[in-house]
Amino acid sequence: MKKLILLAAIFISAGSAIAQDTVYFANPSAVKGLQKKGSKEQNIIKIAPLSFISGYIPLYFEREINSFFSLQAGAGVTTRNYLKEWVNNLDLDDKEEVKNTWNAPGNDGNSSYYPATDYTNRKSSLGYYFSIQPRIYFGNEGMEGSFLGISYDRSRYNYSSKKIVNGSSSSNGDPVFTSETFKEYETVSDISANFGTQSLYDRIAVEYTVGVALRTITGRRYAYTNDNLTGQYVDGYSDTKKTTPALTFSIKVGYHY
Repeated sequence: MKKLILLAAIFISAGSAIAQDTVYFANPSAVKGLQKKGSKEQNIIKIAPLSFISGYIPLYFEREINSFFSLQAGAGVTTRNYLKEWVNNLDLDDKEEVKNTWNAPGNDGNSSYYPATDYTNRKSSLGYYFSIQPRIYFGNEGMEGSFLGISYDRSRYNYSSKKIVNGSSSSNGDPVFTSETFKEYETVSDISANFGTQSLYDRIAVEYTVGVALRTITGRRYAYTNDNLTGQYVDGYSDTKKTTPALTFSIKVGYHY
């Protein structure tokens, strides 16, 4: 008899272990911690904290259109481009291989000229920046995960350079600069394909993006050279036009709501 009771107890215990219980919560918020990570918010405001190195300070706004598509727009100001200044100071043989039109009296177009690239007699002033980028997210999870975007970006950099005294030079042979200035500019336009990833945390968004761009650069800068006939300094300006491929990289942080 004891054996039958023991055997029945074993079967009852096994049945209890195999059975599945359904638990009903009176308060649905009790399972909030089990919900999928992500956000139901449809807007993100972002900044690019490292962009000042390239001479622009932008503010971006991204809006979710549906579960896999969004639109991002950006606008801001341009300032001194430290990255380009550093590249210009590198000893690269091909850094001036652009299409330049030299305009100055007494110059036959073949002699070298000296563009104003340093900030000893040159200052930057505010310009503008804007960007538009539609995005497709691969995970159908709103504005989170990996994405592909096609963007158009345009930056206008403004400068002013001190002009020289034509026909004169200092005791060491260098040109003499005046207080009069020449207004310069450089416009950079990118059409690019961008691949990136965006993570959404508690109100915080973090984005990493790399891209390949077709970049067009146009501009006008102050320049001077030695007159071919007299050997004295004459000034003028150089018009630049260049189209080249470029790589882009961006880190953005933002607030989603």
